[in-house]
Amino acid sequence: QTLIEHWNGREWKVIPSPNPAGAISSFLNGVSIVGNSAWAVGTTQDASGVLHPLIERWDDGVWKIVSSPDSSLQSSNLQAVSAVSKNDVWAVGNFMVSQNQERALIEHWNGDVWTFVPGAPAISGMLNGVSAIAKDDVWGVGNSYDASGSPLALIEHWDGNGWQTVNAGALPASISYSVLNAVSARSEEDAWVVG
Repeated sequence: QTLIEHWNGREWKVIPSPNPAGAISSFLNGVSIVGNSAWAVGTTQDASGVLHPLIERWDDGVWKIVSSPDSSLQSSNLQAVSAVSKNDVWAVGNFMVSQNQERALIEHWNGDVWTFVPGAPAISGMLNGVSAIAKDDVWGVGNSYDASGSPLALIEHWDGNGWQTVNAGALPASISYSVLNAVSARSEEDAWVVG
């Protein structure tokens, strides 16, 4: 089941968090605070074994499940969330197109609902981390796959109009595969990725 803890300045305390009815398992992978609210994202597995995104929001002193738009996808999950404001929140992960093909999953909260946002064209792979610093400056990182199926570091950037793939830089020839797990950006000229 989901686990959420809060630091009050003196100690960590477990805070009750909901789990979808009938779920076999549920877990949270990412959290982001904005103002007096917070968002947490992860995955829940239904009775048939299919994975679905799980989104929860801290509001009025309790965690509540918020509907995600992709409950009908074959199998999908969210890995990270980052908030610019209460009306501008991004979450990323992946979904399965077929048994052997996954694609980046990108969702956006506009203050009322979560919606799909298409990623860079023809990108297969997944996103593990996201950092949103402005409405036109959001970074997502993870991995795509080469022709042999090996993972390659993937960096995507939202400029306010769409997501574009950004060159991840040259890696030494001795590196056979690479994956990025997290990103943190402070400005349009200062960002770090790790993996």
